[in-house]
Amino acid sequence: MNVYRKLPLSPSSEVSEDASTLGDDGLNFDNGHKVSGTAAAGNKRKTFTTLARHAVLLFCILCTFINVAIVAFVSPNSSLSAASTTLDRTDLISAFRSEDISKLRRPSQFIRFDEIQRPSPPIPRQFDNHPILIAQVDRDRPDHVFGEVTRQYMASPGTITPEDRRVLVTPSISTIVQFRAIDYGMGTCELRLTIPPSLMHGENPGLLDSSQARPLSVYRLNSTRPLSSRALSARTKPDRIAQVAEVLLQREEGTAGLVWHRKFMCEENEILTFELACGTAALGDTCTVEWWQDRQTPNPGKINNS
Repeated sequence: MNVYRKLPLSPSSEVSEDASTLGDDGLNFDNGHKVSGTAAAGNKRKTFTTLARHAVLLFCILCTFINVAIVAFVSPNSSLSAASTTLDRTDLISAFRSEDISKLRRPSQFIRFDEIQRPSPPIPRQFDNHPILIAQVDRDRPDHVFGEVTRQYMASPGTITPEDRRVLVTPSISTIVQFRAIDYGMGTCELRLTIPPSLMHGENPGLLDSSQARPLSVYRLNSTRPLSSRALSARTKPDRIAQVAEVLLQREEGTAGLVWHRKFMCEENEILTFELACGTAALGDTCTVEWWQDRQTPNPGKINNS
């Protein structure tokens, strides 16, 4: 070990024999105690680590108190409060989708279509547009929700739900029908009600079970957003704007069926909402009408875009 002795303050000064010496491994003080430099650095690191742990612990405790305060001061009437809702995570996502997604801006999928040269005069074209919603409401049960009535059935692969939807009109029940005007440049819409000859001639008495005339009123409803069949009732349905028409359904032998239609202007992506109800001239049970709307053979109700 190398030992270093203190230098004298002056040439005449003597160096004490018991002077402290500085070795490679630390300091030797006059009292004989030796302190290692490595141990001192370790003590400093240990002190810093302890302080850091205490700081992290205090931060976690502070965050816990903040979270408890937030939960304690949240209004119990909040729809997201754990005490006031029975929705699980899946139901909450479904509720958000049905209530809020329809409110989002619907971007146009026809990008730069306005730059395409179109023939003049335009070539007349049309296509059938199926309803996006068919559901019933009951005036006598204003809070009852029917939902979408389907013809689902069990098969070997599982439950099959065809796209058929029921249209039902009785003295107290009416049917809400919604369409969305789609495609580019189709500014004229036509609401069409078609009764095929088979239903008018008595071959299928499901729609008109007697020869008595059945008045059916068509109303336009004040709704510009898609409705949810899971929340639609007589109390929550949109208000009527005006009566579009009153159609008289009557079974007659030898006729070619009934075709009623009405044209009106419509905009791209516009929501069109109608209500089918008993006519104003209906007496008693003379307006009861029921049929199933099929996408494969969309009779009797559909809307055309042109």
